[in-house]
Amino acid sequence: MAVLFRNSEITLFNRVYDVDTDTETWEKTLFNGVRVIKQIGGNNTAKSGNEDISACKVYIPFSILQKTYIEPLAYKELTDKSDVFTFDSEHDFFVVGDYSDITVSATNFYEEMRNKYDGVSKITQYAEYRNVLPHYEISGV
Repeated sequence: MAVLFRNSEITLFNRVYDVDTDTETWEKTLFNGVRVIKQIGGNNTAKSGNEDISACKVYIPFSILQKTYIEPLAYKELTDKSDVFTFDSEHDFFVVGDYSDITVSATNFYEEMRNKYDGVSKITQYAEYRNVLPHYEISGV
């Protein structure tokens, strides 16, 4: 199973939107010991309509988790998000590598990251496997 071969780390960025102040901030979670598979062009064309787009799939074993996963709607309702993470395909993204010390800008942070760094992927899918080799799989483009 692919999850056995851990070759990388990713930093997950969860968007936190404050309705009262109309501002967004980003919670960061580092996953160390994940499997990353990148694909450039090819079969991604049908999904995106763009021949040059790259896709990334990440396998995250439950055994490496330092925080607790919760569903996106429950995540939005929490005030203290320091011990939890989510996979929200509407806003969240991940970067291959350790970017946990990066300074987060107040506006257009996702676009800024895409323009500045390689390996930035917006979450497009998420799956959870509990019975055999428990792990999460996230996909992004």
